[in-house]
Amino acid sequence: MNSKDPWVYQGLSAQIKTGVAQSDETNPLYGLSLRYADQINDKLAYKFNVSTFFAEDWRAEDYDTHIETFDNSITPGQAAFNGVNLYGDETNIPVAGGMKRWGFEEQFLLDNNEAKSIKVDGALHYRLSDDLEANVSYKWGSGSSVYQGSERYALRDFVQQFAKFELNSNNWNIRAYGSFTDDGDSYNLSALGAIANETIWPSIYDVTVPIEIEGNTYPVPLSGGWAVAANLAAALPGASAESAQLFANMGGTSNWTQATTDAVAQILAGSTLAGFGALHPDLPLAAAYELINLGAGPSTIDFVADEEQLSALIEQVRTGLFQSGGAGFIDNSRMYHVEGNYDLSNAVGNAFGLQAGANIRRYSLFTDGTVFREWNPETMQNERITIDEYGGYLQASKSLLDEHLKFTGSIRYDKNENFEGQFSPRISAVYSMDENKKHNLRASWQTGFRNPTTQGQFIFFPASQLLLGGTESNAAIVNEADGTIFNIFEDGALALDGETMVDLDYVKPEQLTAIEVGYKGIIGGDLFLDVNYYHNMYEDFINQLSVLSTKSLTYRGTTYGEGTRFFPYTNVPIAFSSDGIDLGFRYRLNRDWSVNGNYSWAKVNFDQEKLIGTSFEGSNFDPGFNTPENKIGLGIASKDVWKKIGFGANYRWQQDFFYSSSFGNGQIPAYQTLDASLSYKLDGMKTLVKLGVTNLLKEEYVTNVGNPIIGRMIVLTLTYDQFGN
Repeated sequence: MNSKDPWVYQGLSAQIKTGVAQSDETNPLYGLSLRYADQINDKLAYKFNVSTFFAEDWRAEDYDTHIETFDNSITPGQAAFNGVNLYGDETNIPVAGGMKRWGFEEQFLLDNNEAKSIKVDGALHYRLSDDLEANVSYKWGSGSSVYQGSERYALRDFVQQFAKFELNSNNWNIRAYGSFTDDGDSYNLSALGAIANETIWPSIYDVTVPIEIEGNTYPVPLSGGWAVAANLAAALPGASAESAQLFANMGGTSNWTQATTDAVAQILAGSTLAGFGALHPDLPLAAAYELINLGAGPSTIDFVADEEQLSALIEQVRTGLFQSGGAGFIDNSRMYHVEGNYDLSNAVGNAFGLQAGANIRRYSLFTDGTVFREWNPETMQNERITIDEYGGYLQASKSLLDEHLKFTGSIRYDKNENFEGQFSPRISAVYSMDENKKHNLRASWQTGFRNPTTQGQFIFFPASQLLLGGTESNAAIVNEADGTIFNIFEDGALALDGETMVDLDYVKPEQLTAIEVGYKGIIGGDLFLDVNYYHNMYEDFINQLSVLSTKSLTYRGTTYGEGTRFFPYTNVPIAFSSDGIDLGFRYRLNRDWSVNGNYSWAKVNFDQEKLIGTSFEGSNFDPGFNTPENKIGLGIASKDVWKKIGFGANYRWQQDFFYSSSFGNGQIPAYQTLDASLSYKLDGMKTLVKLGVTNLLKEEYVTNVGNPIIGRMIVLTLTYDQFGN
């Protein structure tokens, strides 16, 4: 992180913001920022910053779209419906062709819609000599919002801290820094909805019922819960999946009359439970009554009617910890990093530029078992997961043709303890076509890689499906049921059709090769133009794949039966590419007016047919680039429209595109927005007044599946700068 140098930018600056955010309703927003910097003497300088922002979050309220199809083939009221911003209805019940549990609206589950940010930081800079300076800095930030990744999370009063020590010389620098996370009171919305449903009434549970007949006791294995009630109702004449779902939601067999109970018991005794007759002829009927009793649950309708009672239950789940009956999680993770760089050009007589550098990094993860699989069966405790990395590079550069042509080449090596080492060579060239270097051509060939994220390596998060990190150490789990190792990567998994076996590979780094050519220059003195084309080639692309387990796993007291849906991180077994063009320009109309614009085109070259015969066959895999093929931006600005009043306007348009993520897939409609601003500088008061409006025409739009609809913001900003910087 870089910020203003206290040796250069000194004095007091402050900014006050106020305004409103408008969508279906209008809510206020406001913020305050202060900065002060000064030097105590020729050796010591300091700076201090504080900023705050408070508003109401946009509301995500797509309750009418089925997240698994987005084609309106399944609508609200149908048994299989799974709403985008409904939670708890992800739980699939294999009854009558498939049905979902009750779903809670996001706005009902959220404790509030507050969006806030508070940041404080400070730094001391000390000049040890004319060419050596030390600085130490500390940043603290806290906030609340709703974050979307593989699930939607309500971040509540989370805290992020950052500390850095740095030494800078003319030829070298070294810095050490660390970041420290505290999740506050954050929680997962999918888990909150699902666990609330299970708290009201478990979907299914197994129990052995002792039944006494004529002085003998017979242990009878039966199942109870919401699914049992739905299954019993679905078997009745004239029943549908929707009627069975409604029956279970309303409390199941607790609503049956005695006559209905007797009739269904007779049917069960002569069909499903008839086998118990081998133990005693009266046992099937007795077991039938017990099964019907296990299908009796509390009335969800009572909870809906008594919102206070339901709200209390939601609060209980919201404040509890995940995997212990709650939706909250812990994140007390840390990251430590040390790096250094040295300019070796003098060592080679400045015949060419030469730089070298190295770094080491440690991730220290701790969620107390709420997100990562940190359980150590030997110590019977959750212990920190550490991931160590190190790397180094060497870069050389040389100018030719009277400084008009410059070549740069580098080689880098990186090693993560969980993966093989990676070499990343790169080469680039820049050619200045004219004497004044106003016209420049560039070309580059680069290689790179992307390690799986810490979640991609070690997550173990059973929400709507069990998110599983793809490293071998995380995937190999001791099965408490028999002490064997459960490993979905090695034991085999089924595709979602429940029949096709798929072979999974442990996740490894993703590989990228990129080629780019471009031009940047000033034409005619008034037109600045920057255009480039790139071609990216991907191998071992990191993604997740939904599969069904072929075995049962008992871990930390919870059983995940055969057929449980897992969502492990792995690599796509085929290569593919993408192409793109970026164009930007700025044209000065006269001393006060200028226009600017940009255009981008991006295209993924991916062939689904190449997945045939691989583990991803039939998975409807999408690379998830999540960007429109075409985007356009146009702007006009003036520093002095009339009597020192500045003006700016920007128009943005983007094409519709298919959005793909582990949260949900769907088509994002095209949208356009117009932003505008007026500003006035109060020279005597060293203050700039600015009135800005985003989305002036209030065209409501979404940027991805599950996100809220974005409306309009009107913001008045006053900025004071003591030294006019």
